[in-house]
Amino acid sequence: MGAPAKKRPCRLRYHYSGSSIEKEENRHSDEQYHIQYLLHGDATRDETLQEAGIDKAAALIAALPDDADNLFVVLTARELNKRIKIISRAAYDTSVKKLKTAGANNVIMPDKIGGAHMANLVMNPDIKEFMDKMSTHNSDKFRVVELESHRTITLADLNCWHTTGATLLGIRTPDGDFQINPPAKTILYNGNKLIVMGSAEQINRLKAQLT
Repeated sequence: MGAPAKKRPCRLRYHYSGSSIEKEENRHSDEQYHIQYLLHGDATRDETLQEAGIDKAAALIAALPDDADNLFVVLTARELNKRIKIISRAAYDTSVKKLKTAGANNVIMPDKIGGAHMANLVMNPDIKEFMDKMSTHNSDKFRVVELESHRTITLADLNCWHTTGATLLGIRTPDGDFQINPPAKTILYNGNKLIVMGSAEQINRLKAQLT
């Protein structure tokens, strides 16, 4: 799905309940993906987003190469769907605030992340490799997931390590703040998000305790 005329075309992919917008490099490469719905068109046009089902989408990723195009897509998507989660790419620091103001929940700068990643590999190779493996490895024996709390309880009373075996890495509050390695006296409120790691069985036990 694409940018305006005379710019490189892009595509919109609709995965399950989410949409993503990304630059189209090779159309023949679509065959390697299991895509339920693929629409080629202009990502900055309302009717293209509507045809793709933006009103029902749970998430949208705007990854056009130009920040101005991403800004337009974010504005349009937020206007058409107030509940959608929008993640946008940005090339410049000056675009981050504008994209968030336009309605993006998260803004990612790939070039900046890539540079920081390479620097960390030089300074702390083992730690970085471990974190990468932890964030990408996903199996029944080990995974890192986000769980939502549906009750109010202290972490001491929850005691998830002892009762479930799962490890709590951090908490995200409704206002977006993160608490890394929170102390036992921390109060967990309804709606807080927990970042936990463990086996599928351990995580399911913890999930049951949060309801």
